[in-house]
Amino acid sequence: MPEENENKIVAEKPKSGISAVKIILIIIAVILILFVGMFIYMSIAYSYAVSAFTEKSKVAEETINSVTSNLQKQAAIEGVKCDSGELGTLTIAIRNIGTSTIDASELEAFLDNVKIPVEFSSLSPGSAKSISFSGSIKPGNYTLTVASPAGEDFKTVSCV
Repeated sequence: MPEENENKIVAEKPKSGISAVKIILIIIAVILILFVGMFIYMSIAYSYAVSAFTEKSKVAEETINSVTSNLQKQAAIEGVKCDSGELGTLTIAIRNIGTSTIDASELEAFLDNVKIPVEFSSLSPGSAKSISFSGSIKPGNYTLTVASPAGEDFKTVSCV
C-alpha cells in the first residue's frame, strides 16, 4: 500500500495574501501617480509664476518709459522782461533744456500762483520761446514759476 500513496498527487493549499511581485507593482504605480501629480502641480505653478512675472514686467516697463519721457522734457526760465508801465507787461523767455519736445499742454507758467497762458504749441529741445502777460504788473517783487514734466523752475522777478 505504500506504493499507492506515492503515485497520488496531493493538491497543495493556495497561499493566501498578496505576492511580492504584486506589492512591488502597487508601489511602482503609486510612485508614478505621485510623479504625474507633482509634474502637473509644478506645471501649473510655473505657468502662474511666468504670467505674474510677465504682467509685472509690463507694468514696470511702462512706468520706466513714462518717467524717462518726462525727465527728457525740462524747461527753464531763461530771461524775464518786466514793464510796469501803463499796460504792465511781463515777457518770459522759456528754454527747453531737455532732449524731447514739450507740448504747450505739458507746460505751465505762474506769476505769484496766477496761471499765465502759454501761447505757443510746442517747444523743441534747445529752443526758446517767449510768452507775455499783460495785466496788473506793478512795481514790486513777483515769484515766477515754470512747470514742465521734469519739474519746476522758480525765479524771483523785480519789476520797477
